[in-house]
Amino acid sequence: MARVNVSESKRLALVDSNILVYALIKDYPDRERHEKCLTLIDKGL
Repeated sequence: MARVNVSESKRLALVDSNILVYALIKDYPDRERHEKCLTLIDKGL
């Protein structure tokens, strides 16, 4: 069994699928929502 080093722990985040959809669709009618979602993804949530 592999050991997990405590110092190597990574932060986890749950992402609503709508954030990914709004960020990936470039021609989405709500441009403001698209930009906010891109910003969230760029910041690493």
